[in-house]
Amino acid sequence: TSVLVLFAAHVHPLHCGATVSVRSGPVEDDTGAEQILRLRGGARPGGRLLRATRRNAFVASFGIGCALLPAAPTRTLAAAPTPTLADVAQVKLSYDALVAAIDAWPTQVALMQLSKSTDVQQALEALPESTLKRAAGRSSGAADAVKATLKDRGDTLNFLYLAQGGNKYESAAVGLRYMGDAKAAAEAAKDDLKTLAQMLGAL
Repeated sequence: TSVLVLFAAHVHPLHCGATVSVRSGPVEDDTGAEQILRLRGGARPGGRLLRATRRNAFVASFGIGCALLPAAPTRTLAAAPTPTLADVAQVKLSYDALVAAIDAWPTQVALMQLSKSTDVQQALEALPESTLKRAAGRSSGAADAVKATLKDRGDTLNFLYLAQGGNKYESAAVGLRYMGDAKAAAEAAKDDLKTLAQMLGAL
C-alpha cells in the first residue's frame, strides 16, 4: 500500500518554477499497481475518487510546495556616478593651472631649489580623486583619460619629491636631472587632462 506524503515545506526554492500537471484516471506506476486514494469522508454516494500513482502523488505535492514558497527577491544595480558641473570646472581649472606652471618652468626649478612647493604640484594636487572618479563615469574614453591622468600625476609628484631630495642631500645636478623627468611627466599629465576636459565639454 502506498502512502501519500506531503513534503511541501521541505522543497528547495531552486527546484521550483516548472509547470506541474496531475493526471486523473488509471495510470500504471513503476510496479504496475494502481493506487486508489479516496477523499476524506470515505466512500459514499456521489463521492469523488482521485486515482493517482505514487509518481503523480509526488508531483502533486511538489507543485504545492512551489506555490507556497516566497518569490525570489530582485536586485537593482546602482547607477554609475556621473560628473557634476563642479567636477567639470575643477578639471578645467587644474588643466589651466598646469599649463601655466609648465610654461613657467624656470620658476618651478627655482621653487624646487628653495624646497618650496611648486605650482605644478599645487595644480595636480588640487584635483581630487573623487572628482576624477565621477568624471570616469562619463564614458569609456573618459575612464581611460582618468586612468592615464592618475598615472602621470603620480609620476610627476614622485619626480618632484626626488628632485627636492636630490638637490638638498646630494647635489644641484641630481635635483636638475629629476626636474627634467618631472617636466616630461607633467607634460604627459597635461595632455591627459586636456583629453579629459574635452570629453567633459570643458574645452
